[in-house]
Amino acid sequence: MREAGFSFETENGQLLLSSAPDLQIEGGSGPLFLLRTAILMWQETGSRSIDDVLWRKWATAACKKAVKITTRCSPQEALHLWASLHLCSNPAVCPHGRPTTLTLEELQIEQYFGREK
Repeated sequence: MREAGFSFETENGQLLLSSAPDLQIEGGSGPLFLLRTAILMWQETGSRSIDDVLWRKWATAACKKAVKITTRCSPQEALHLWASLHLCSNPAVCPHGRPTTLTLEELQIEQYFGREK
């Protein structure tokens, strides 16, 4: 738990959460929610490592907040996202291994818009 960013103290015979990772997870209500969620997922998955459980949780939270194909962006926003994507250690896939981009050939685009040559 310490490696994942949680620390605890004992006071009057009680275990107290003294610090937790500073993350905003949708539907959450602070560090206690994150700790409870992590412990429940850890128990449900039978994983040996709490880090694996937290990684999956954070990856899911990141994907839910990702820009979707239906999201409208200005040209400047799109270029900023494209540049930011390439700063990632593995820009081709999300943390779950799903592709982050789609390559279309010119012919495919022409066919989609009914402009075949």
